[in-house]
Amino acid sequence: PTVNAPIGAWTVIETVARWWYWLLICAIAGALGGYFFGNKFFQTGFVASVELMRLDPTSTMEHYKPRALTEDGFSSVLKTPELVQQVARAAKPPMLPDDLAKRVKVVSDGESEVFTLAIMAESPERAVELANLYAEEGKKFTAELQKREVEEASEILKTQLSQMEGDLEAINKQMRQAPKIGPTPAPQRGVLLRDTLEKAEQELLDLRSRYTDAFPKVQEQIARVEQLRKQLQAIQEPQPGITNTQDSASGPDMDFLSLQRQNLDSARLAFLHRLREAQAFATSAPGYFSIFAPAEGKTVQVADAKFKVIMVTVLGSMVAFGACLVMVLLIEVFDQRIKTEDDLKRVT
Repeated sequence: PTVNAPIGAWTVIETVARWWYWLLICAIAGALGGYFFGNKFFQTGFVASVELMRLDPTSTMEHYKPRALTEDGFSSVLKTPELVQQVARAAKPPMLPDDLAKRVKVVSDGESEVFTLAIMAESPERAVELANLYAEEGKKFTAELQKREVEEASEILKTQLSQMEGDLEAINKQMRQAPKIGPTPAPQRGVLLRDTLEKAEQELLDLRSRYTDAFPKVQEQIARVEQLRKQLQAIQEPQPGITNTQDSASGPDMDFLSLQRQNLDSARLAFLHRLREAQAFATSAPGYFSIFAPAEGKTVQVADAKFKVIMVTVLGSMVAFGACLVMVLLIEVFDQRIKTEDDLKRVT
């Protein structure tokens, strides 16, 4: 026969009353464990903040357009391992990069270009020092990133310029030989002129979106578009003097080659302006942000860990008490000994 009674509310109450000292010991042990755990992982610190103004380098450049960072990209750049290691080495005394990475936080309100760089340290002075150091090193680091980007872009531009100069040399050679051959049919010149006119009109629209019609560059582009329109209109009109189709199809004429050279030369000048602007940008790269407001002692905030330690202590006590209670109930369920009069009545 078994003496096990069904588990109910009274069974739990009787078990607690009988094992209360063990349950109390478990709760105290759990609270002590939670307290030591909280003190180890949650410490009172001081948070210093630096306000950073994100810069858009494309707004000041006309030909070369540096890469602009999104909000997420900007935050990621400020927490890259390379920058963290650079700041950890520059700190006095030096820090472990992993320790510094845990202390850094980059926050944006999403409505402006201002970001907050916050760093926690064990003292207000240390927090201010680390925050300002991180901002200065971050500015140097992002400026170096822009220089690397410009160097890569410059190599590409130099390659393209070299190809264009080769094409120009080939056209110049053809132009020197042009008197020996006959003219090209007008339709070929018309196709090339239409393509050139479309590009010129697109450039004019782009300039008008940024400047007024009184701006010198806009005036120059308007004149160029008008000239191309007149040339295209002249080609499309019938030419009564040309009747020998065999002579007209014999090779390129001077007008056709001159137009090709003009287009290539314009493209080469645009690439040359871009290259020079990129090189000038590299000599004084501003970085992706400016320091809007440095960290100061009067703005340092205290990150108190007492509440977290208390919560972890209470949680540890509750977990230990619950685990001990379950263990005691299991002992009561599987224990076959007669301990009370009710157990004796169930057996007999």
